Amino acid sequence: MKDQSFSVRSALSEATRAEHEALHVHPLLSRMVEPSLSMADYRGCLVAQLSFMSTIEAARLSVAGAEILSLRPECEALIADLCCADPVLARPDWARGPGHVLGALYVAHGSQFGRKVMACAVAKALPGASRKFLSLPSNPQAWRSLLADLQTYTGDLADLIDGAHAAFATMARAADHAAEALVA
Repeated sequence: MKDQSFSVRSALSEATRAEHEALHVHPLLSRMVEPSLSMADYRGCLVAQLSFMSTIEAARLSVAGAEILSLRPECEALIADLCCADPVLARPDWARGPGHVLGALYVAHGSQFGRKVMACAVAKALPGASRKFLSLPSNPQAWRSLLADLQTYTGDLADLIDGAHAAFATMARAADHAAEALVA
């Protein structure tokens, strides 16, 4: 049994701090808060977000994860912003079980806090841009449910951490790919 004072959330945050901070300075993603944000860069960021969110949602579905933790609203908003087709949800190879997926969901749901910062910046830089994804309200019930699931997880903490690392790596690869597409 876990010590009640031990916070799985804090352990995940500390274990993934470097990856989290690296995304804040990623050449494409960091543009989301710049006054000179271009529509092309914005769309590239949305493409990366859709790739990330749909991958984590596929992982959630692969382990029959709780519906309250679904990322479908985020995916639908991104699809609307991009005016694109629904992505094919393919289970990522790193999603080896519930612990990995729960760690990845921590990263995906935790990103809603950064979304609020980006929403303000994008509204100023690109007032006419579709911002359904950035305007999604936070889901405190999902966040509380996720934190409770993390804290009561009976498997190995390393699985949660591995899943969180995999989620950050998924986002970094999606952002790299989107940035490469912009210069091609």
